[in-house]
Amino acid sequence: MAWEIAHTKTTPHTARLYFIHYGFVDVRGAVVVDIGAYIRETAMFFLSRGAHRVYALEPVDRHYRYLQRNILRNNAMGRVIPMNYGAWFRETALNVNYEGAGTGLRTAAGAPVTIRVRHLSDILREVFRGEGRIDLVKMDCEGCEYSLIKLSTEDIRLAKQYIVEVHGSEGPIVDRMIECGYKHKFIKNVASLLTIHYFTQ
Repeated sequence: MAWEIAHTKTTPHTARLYFIHYGFVDVRGAVVVDIGAYIRETAMFFLSRGAHRVYALEPVDRHYRYLQRNILRNNAMGRVIPMNYGAWFRETALNVNYEGAGTGLRTAAGAPVTIRVRHLSDILREVFRGEGRIDLVKMDCEGCEYSLIKLSTEDIRLAKQYIVEVHGSEGPIVDRMIECGYKHKFIKNVASLLTIHYFTQ
């Protein structure tokens, strides 16, 4: 399945990275929660791999507008559900520095934007109630992955699998997921203090 992306092109190198980071998971027929959807590259990747539906969370307004355009452009309405908020350990508004795909990693400095975030538990519960299952949660959200530490075991286990990009020490997240009964696999060291991890029940 080919796809078009407004605003930026998906290069062969980028597509190869998506395959390395996410392609090892069988998402055929899957319900996916894509936290940190940006303008929709990963959501389209999951669709191209056979996902049933992708809930695409993107809190930055300018990215969200491109996300909506790309859904229309690729006739993916109903299969990609755009959500204009991020995940956190409580519902609030955050002032963060605008840094393109890396927005949210640092608090507001030179180019602040305000983003809405919701409690990760509420997000998972709503998707689970609507779909009856969550097959995969992908988290590439510039620090929001630490929200997992605050979640109850019951809420974490609503999803069968997680692919998590960790900014900083992975120890607390890995320990928490193992405590919740998940098996852990290290996927890749992306950069200094930036790693990708896979968890499955």
